[in-house]
Amino acid sequence: MDAIETELAVGLESTINDPFVVRRGGRASFTVRPIRWVGVGAIVGGYPDLGAGDLTGATRALIQLNLVTPDVSRVIGLGTVVGEVTPLSMQGEVGWALHLRVGGGTVYTVDDLELTGNDSSAALAFQKQFHPQWSWELAADATLDRWGLRVHFGQLRYTERVAENDERKAPLWMGVDGTVRLGRVPERIEE
Repeated sequence: MDAIETELAVGLESTINDPFVVRRGGRASFTVRPIRWVGVGAIVGGYPDLGAGDLTGATRALIQLNLVTPDVSRVIGLGTVVGEVTPLSMQGEVGWALHLRVGGGTVYTVDDLELTGNDSSAALAFQKQFHPQWSWELAADATLDRWGLRVHFGQLRYTERVAENDERKAPLWMGVDGTVRLGRVPERIEE
């Protein structure tokens, strides 16, 4: 019987497709794999509000030219429970694996009302919100003994209420994690 494998990962990630704001921050995940190719896990992430440091060059140009002020909403935190399958893996001196994760949870966002100049009661009412979300992620690992490096790419999907309108959001994220296998529980079951 295979032992249950546990893994902790800590890393950095960033959005890669938002034309107005770039979110950067840290994340951590914990995964339990009852068998080598199936697992369940939890992911938490935190992304500090860097003010103008979050804005893209296009957003700054639009504001400076007074053409338009985009709706800037920042993901501040998230929590996700995921199911994981590992369709490809190789064990050896240096191991590698390809994981697909799908899950759901919550995302916390804050709208930049100072930037938009929108101080209506509706905008203030929806400035800070928790949203249900679902996400997917593709991750590739390289491991040496217990330690590893993971590159991940995925998408977070949620609907945000902005003043009187609902906006569907689907940012793409990319990042890198350091991983450590915490061990197998138990290493081998003896009868």
